[in-house]
Amino acid sequence: MKKHTADIKTYDDKIARILAAAKDSSGNTLLYYAVQEGNLYLARLLVKEDVDVNTKDNEDLTPLHAAAISNAKDVAEFLVDNGADVDARDNIDWTPLHTAAFFDAEDVAELLISKGANIRARNNKNKAPFEIAQGEVVTFLAVAKGNSGNTLLHYAAKEGNLDLIELLIKEGADINARNNDNKTPFKLALDL
Repeated sequence: MKKHTADIKTYDDKIARILAAAKDSSGNTLLYYAVQEGNLYLARLLVKEDVDVNTKDNEDLTPLHAAAISNAKDVAEFLVDNGADVDARDNIDWTPLHTAAFFDAEDVAELLISKGANIRARNNKNKAPFEIAQGEVVTFLAVAKGNSGNTLLHYAAKEGNLDLIELLIKEGADINARNNDNKTPFKLALDL
């Protein structure tokens, strides 16, 4: 009887692993749907079963993109802490930060930036997350700092992008913000 019970347990574990890794016709796994619903409990169970946190669907969206769409900050943080790529690209070169910006997911955008997401990443239309942002996340991204302490205004000034400079200032970017080298956007513009 014990052997029979052990065989059933082994069989059940195999079925669970197969189902956890299976993809539907859109290429989405159970993890993608758990994340989309903000179900941290199920996401933890699936990752414990070694489901790939960077698996991509038919449009190259990852579970972290799904967390950005639904502004599921706790789930997004769990994914990143378990190896999710904060700069993963989908089929139109959107990173999870692009997705968070577009869907006005300020909580996830803030998390992604704090975890090192590239605030200057460009999609296939050469747009950075700020340039496709919606709602409150626009203001957040206007003042957010990357790993070097540079804000988007620093980058725009360094590149001489007057249109973006004007837009960022309109959205509340701090013209006196200092980066890790203690330079303001104005100082970077002078260095051109």
